[in-house]
Amino acid sequence: MVVAQQEEAVHSPMSSSPSDTFIIDQTTLEKANYALSLLDQLQVSALASLVRFWLKKGVNLALAEPFVETCVNAAVEWRELLNPLVGNNDTTQRARDLLENSHRSLMFHRNSTPSEYLQQMSGKNLRWESLGIFLTAASRAALDTSSFAPLYNSDERRRGLIKALFDLRKRIDQQWQDLPPHYRLTTNLKDCPLGPFSRDFLAGARLEYLHTHFLLGFLSQRKVAEPDEALLKTASEMLSIVVEIIILRDRMANSGTCLIWKVAQYGLPAAGFICLALLSSTSPDSHQFSRSKMIQDLSVLVAEITIGAWIQPGEPNYALFAQATRTIQSLLDSLTAAKEQTSKTSDSQQLINSDGADNNWDPYINSQSWELEMDFWASLAEHPTLIN
Repeated sequence: MVVAQQEEAVHSPMSSSPSDTFIIDQTTLEKANYALSLLDQLQVSALASLVRFWLKKGVNLALAEPFVETCVNAAVEWRELLNPLVGNNDTTQRARDLLENSHRSLMFHRNSTPSEYLQQMSGKNLRWESLGIFLTAASRAALDTSSFAPLYNSDERRRGLIKALFDLRKRIDQQWQDLPPHYRLTTNLKDCPLGPFSRDFLAGARLEYLHTHFLLGFLSQRKVAEPDEALLKTASEMLSIVVEIIILRDRMANSGTCLIWKVAQYGLPAAGFICLALLSSTSPDSHQFSRSKMIQDLSVLVAEITIGAWIQPGEPNYALFAQATRTIQSLLDSLTAAKEQTSKTSDSQQLINSDGADNNWDPYINSQSWELEMDFWASLAEHPTLIN
């Protein structure tokens, strides 16, 4: 941003002098037009409401704080502000206006007021920087806000969200199928004939594919504490691959992410959802398709972390791993105790979540809903049926 010191205040759109004519090449215009078409797909007014909700918490962008409110207001009316005479679909002309405005220097002098300065980046002087500040604030607000009901407060918006999730699933599956066969993991890692680097790469690619489905499934859940079969199947495969990577770590080579990162990114979230599923089982046959395999993988994960062969106290994520291990071990002990008690009483309904369980227990009461980290495992450990 070039700032020129002048002795006259600037109140209205400035015109470039003949010597300062801004020539827009076709490549730049096409990129600007594409960027503006993406902005046109956003619900800018809803995002502006999210940013304002975020600002009321007393937070803001560190360096751009004085500009955020002005940029938010300008972004909401960006079509009308730039050129109200052009058609609603004429993004090319608006992209050209933004480029020309952004090329102009911001002017100020010793008697300039904040309002005069801000006028140069809003209204008919709207610049790309203004939209950039708005989108940066919206990104921060989205990261810092776990729930914002007004984004989906109508049936139309909720249907739009469901459709967007469904379309994402289809695209993900299609992209996976479009991968060349030699980039797809189709067997157990121990049966993979490739070398250590390639084996690790295939495992990472499969985990990334499953993790994306996992996040979409998580978002689609009506009640997170009771995962559906599709999500549970995805989590089970994620955990199985991670456990196999741990066991075969001496036959793997880092292809981009280390073992500890894979366990933290894929293994622990999958283990967390499997724990929720086992806690919510209502009969011995619940999730029978993989119940024994899930328990086996959880047991191996706990044993491998407890041994400490690949993660030591003081290393990154060790505290998270230790908390998760204690909670999973408590669950496994509770499952064993419940099985013994059930065999003694011959009561098929007397399971881990039966009499005395607190139906109001919420595993996310003290955690961010997108993060299965320390707070999640601490809250899970407080489940009334776990052996502490």
